[in-house]
Formats: sequence, structure tokens, C-alpha cells
Amino acid sequence: MTRARLAAIGLALAALALACRAPAPAAPRLENRPSGPLDPGAAVIGVPNQRLTARSIADLLSWRFAAQLDAGTFVAEYNGTEDDLLDELEKMGVHDLHQLAALIPPDFDHRGAGEFILEDPANIPGLVRDFLMIHDAERYFRVAWQERWQSILPANVSALRAYVDDFQPFYDARVLTPEEVADAPYPDGAPARP
Repeated sequence: MTRARLAAIGLALAALALACRAPAPAAPRLENRPSGPLDPGAAVIGVPNQRLTARSIADLLSWRFAAQLDAGTFVAEYNGTEDDLLDELEKMGVHDLHQLAALIPPDFDHRGAGEFILEDPANIPGLVRDFLMIHDAERYFRVAWQERWQSILPANVSALRAYVDDFQPFYDARVLTPEEVADAPYPDGAPARP
């Protein structure tokens, strides 16, 4: 065989070897669940576990909602509520990033999309409080809320409707009325609730 032919065969074999390589693994995906008891030992893929700080929460939400951050429908801001939010998380028994990540419904990007609007972007306290209320609204209002805020925006109500079956704790706290819940649109993809 000639050198040219051997070189061509070598190139063909190299191309075949590259084509047969296994595809590159996908980027780590955040795995979480919408509710249930908090499991302090649960691992959350893609999120290094650490204690909750204003910075670690901002980093988690900026990573988890990177598309919304890029689109301008989420801003990684607290608006002066850092200490209140950390206290609320503590009172709800959420002590580390894995516990917080476990509260984020895996489909919130879609079913909670009403929260992510350009006219009034979601922020850190709004999202975290939504996740706490989705997880256990009755307990949130009983032990963590402490009347630090008084109303819920229609975009938040739309997102909450996708996950909350019983709005009575919201009515009892007087942060929502039945009319406000009835008037809020259902988010895309959320099943209608009675």
C-alpha cells in the first residue's frame, strides 16, 4: 500500500473513532421536589450544599432561574429584606441550600411562569416566600410570616394557583381574598383547580 492510501485509511479510522464516541454528558440538572418533609441529607444535583446566607440564596436562584435572569423577568435582588427572609427560612426549618432547593417545584419555570414578567420581575424574597407557602402555607403564616408583608401581587397569585389547593391560610392572614384568587389567571400548563 502506498503512504497516501495508509494515511487516508488512518484518517478514516480516526474520524470513525470520533464519531463513535459517547456523547458528552448533559450538564447537571437540579433535582428537587415541590413539597413534602425536608430531608436534610438529600443531595441536590448541581448544587453544593452550604448554609443559607443572602449570597448563597442569590447564587442558587440565579443558577436555577438563569434563563429568567437573562430575560430580565427575574432580578437577583432582596430590596432590604435579607434578614427577614433568613429569619423566615429558619422558622420554617430550612437551614441549607439543599433544603431550599428541595422546595422549588421542578416545573416552576413552566407552571409558575406567571411570576416571571418583564413589567414586574420576580425577585429573591418573592420567589422564596412562594416556595415556602407552596410547601406549607398554614405553617408559614403561623410561624414565619409575622406580618412582614401584607399583600400578594396578581402574578404571584397566578403562580401559586398552580400548586396550592387550599387558600384558607392566605384568607385568614388577609393577604388575599377569594375574589383575588378567582380573578388571577391560571398559569399555562396548570390544571384547573375547583
